[in-house]
Parts: sequence; structure tokens; C-alpha cells
Amino acid sequence: MAGILGAHVKVDGGRYVAGFAWFEGGVVRPEPRLAAPVESDRGLSELYQRALELVRRRPAVVALLKNEALRAPGSFRIATRAEGVLIAAAQSVHVPVAEWTGSALYKPAGLPRAKGVTVKMAVAALVAQTALKLRDEAQRLAVAVAVAEAKKSGTF
Repeated sequence: MAGILGAHVKVDGGRYVAGFAWFEGGVVRPEPRLAAPVESDRGLSELYQRALELVRRRPAVVALLKNEALRAPGSFRIATRAEGVLIAAAQSVHVPVAEWTGSALYKPAGLPRAKGVTVKMAVAALVAQTALKLRDEAQRLAVAVAVAEAKKSGTF
């Protein structure tokens, strides 16, 4: 089986930050993140080129942890545009995309859907299973979704 490419787009200071991580052969490896200027076409073009470079490695699937910043409409708009760019890059080379929500991470993290359980707890639990020490939040989220997808597919 080919690897899994985990991806997440967050918004920080009015610009998107895309985190990426590979899961292959039981090993999770973060990829360099990509930060872009505030909503520029050049920034989206750079994201498309970076995503295309990654999906041309032919992962079995791109696991995309969707941005759920619904209380911040400006940030949500920026993130969803960038997510669309990631999906377009994957589809251009016929790589399927599995879209994940934060609460869908609970089960692979071994957490119940109960009051007090948070997405941050699920992300921390999934990242802890890799023994990686990551400071960058976009990369942490990409690693978490890659591990979750690997668990779902039975490869982790």
C-alpha cells in the first residue's frame, strides 16, 4: 500500500498555514509546512504547487482535517479556499481525499464522545502515538489526521 498524506490548513494572522505529514511503512514523517501571505493568488498558487508535488508521490489517500473555525468567518473563508486548492491538486492526479472533522478523531485516538473530551485531546493522543515532538500546530494536526486515517485503514 502507498502511504497516506495528512494535511490541515489553519489560519494564523490572516494567512493560511498548511501542515503536511506522511504515514508510510508504520512511520510518520512531518513535511515542511507552507505559510502564505494574506489571501493572495500567488499564495494559493504556491500551495497548489506544493500540494501537487506531494500528491505526485502517489499516496493511497490524502487525509484532510477540515478547518472548523465557524466562529471566525474570515478565517474560515481563507481556510476553505486553501482546502479547495489541496483537493484540486489531489484530484488532478486521481488521488482520493478523505475529509475528516475534528470530532471524528476521537475514536482513532481512543477517546469517548463524552462531555469534556476535546479535539485538542484527540490530536494530542494521536501525536503521542508517534513519539514526534512537534511545536507547529499545523504539522501536529496533519500528523494526527494521518495517524487517524492509518488506523482507520488498519495500517497503524
